Amino acid sequence: MSVKVATVAVSEVQQVEVKEIQLPTLEDYKLPPLGHALSGAVGSALANVIVYPLDLTTTRLQVSKEKHADSGDKSPTLLSTLQHIYHNEGGLRALYAGLPSDTLATVLSSFLYHYCYTFLRNVQERRNVRLGKAPELGLVQQLLLGAEAGIISRFFTTPVGNVTTRKQAVRSGEHSTTMAILNDIWDEKGITGFWTGYRASIVLTSNPSLTYFFFEYLKAAVLRMTKQARLTSFQVFFLSAISKSMATALTYPFIFLKTNMIVGNKTNAKGKDKEAERNESMLALWRRIVKQEGVSGLYKGIQSQITKGFFNHGIMYMIKDRVSLWLTVVFFAAYKARLRRRLARQNPQNLEKALAGLKQEVKEGAWVNGHICDVSKEDAVQRFCKSLDTPVSTLVNAAGISQSGLFTQLRTPELTRILNVNLMGTIWMTQGLIRSMIRQKQGCIINLSSVVGTRGNVGQAAYAASKASVVGLTLSLAKELGPRGIRVNAIAPGFIDTDMTKDILSEEKRSEYVQRIGLGRFGRPEDIAHGCVYLAQASYITGQVLTIDGGLIL
Repeated sequence: MSVKVATVAVSEVQQVEVKEIQLPTLEDYKLPPLGHALSGAVGSALANVIVYPLDLTTTRLQVSKEKHADSGDKSPTLLSTLQHIYHNEGGLRALYAGLPSDTLATVLSSFLYHYCYTFLRNVQERRNVRLGKAPELGLVQQLLLGAEAGIISRFFTTPVGNVTTRKQAVRSGEHSTTMAILNDIWDEKGITGFWTGYRASIVLTSNPSLTYFFFEYLKAAVLRMTKQARLTSFQVFFLSAISKSMATALTYPFIFLKTNMIVGNKTNAKGKDKEAERNESMLALWRRIVKQEGVSGLYKGIQSQITKGFFNHGIMYMIKDRVSLWLTVVFFAAYKARLRRRLARQNPQNLEKALAGLKQEVKEGAWVNGHICDVSKEDAVQRFCKSLDTPVSTLVNAAGISQSGLFTQLRTPELTRILNVNLMGTIWMTQGLIRSMIRQKQGCIINLSSVVGTRGNVGQAAYAASKASVVGLTLSLAKELGPRGIRVNAIAPGFIDTDMTKDILSEEKRSEYVQRIGLGRFGRPEDIAHGCVYLAQASYITGQVLTIDGGLIL
């Protein structure tokens, strides 16, 4: 879908411009980082509520050294621990002890992780495009970005997570309030105590990256085998669950160590108290557990952790997938509404108002008229040229559109649209008006090219080709029409601050581009208009390309 906005401002210099701004389709729209963060947070919160009893039980198993009376001489299992909590600590309510703080930690962690990951991924993809590379990230880049996002998010959520872990480890008879736990942490280690286990968390930042890698690998394999366009909800659930289980199995010792560093145990074989154990370093704790219980001690509770992760992650991604689709529709609708409001200010229906204002500003005796013409259509240009009832002495071909994208991803419809406006529109308009200039044995044609047409730019191959062709057309016509008294020149603008360029670059990129310009600012439309007036009045200049870029190219 596209909206064409045509403007004509005619005095002594005739200018016809058609600007086309492409409205992306829903399929092409990319959900921003905020959308991914919200969907991840919603999915995580709902999944956490559903599987929270498993999370509570897993924590108990990881820190427990006791055997339940109802389990005999056997070590407690997931099921026996669930039954023990239910029957001895207050029923169903006991299975959800610490849920509010855990949900808060989960929502914050998921929101920050998905926001940071998507933001960093978008930045890296744009950087790849700027360097002339494919935007898709490789395996190493994806893993590193996931780790970076995890480190950032865990820094902010570790204090809340530590409070939750201690709450989960406390039996109902040893009930502690959130404030009491906060005071305990402060008394034990001060402010740094709230980040106990953060070093282990840094290692665990590889867990989401591994999960994502396994999921994408399995997803590609399933789609390839089934020839589906997208996964079903069940497939998303199952593949996400399997991916999380695989990642958990690889990183579980650090999950176990982190929990025990936060909680500690009542006593150990050497009589260490809980506070001493909490102050142990991760390496010291590793050595002590291996010495007392063997390597298998580092995997205590792994079955429960994998079971919890299987259901938690599967449900979370299934919900996130659906919420993402809904948010994509909402964000896309908001984006289109903003773009339509911007276009409304440029709509052809406002042309009469703009022309009326122009008439009030020009000098007395000047003639101002206006027409609308889509220069990308040859028949429309022919009708426009025939409708003019006065001879044309100066023609400015200023129509231009741009669409960024790698050359390997360029499609014929996009290329055709750019060439029709930028190049063919210039040719058709010149053909339609050149005869009156020849009859007058005088005239001036000014074609707007671009510095991109002379220097090139990453992601703008089609635009550069069209504008470079305009330069070639200008030089050829200057030689051909010079003997007939007709001057033909071109202007190569740099970055001009218009609505079209605002749609191309973000504010961040605009700030970066300004630093490259010698004059320290973007050009304004009137800067180009002054160049047009100069060339229109300069009777001894032809076959030249006037660069107006503020010192961008020196």
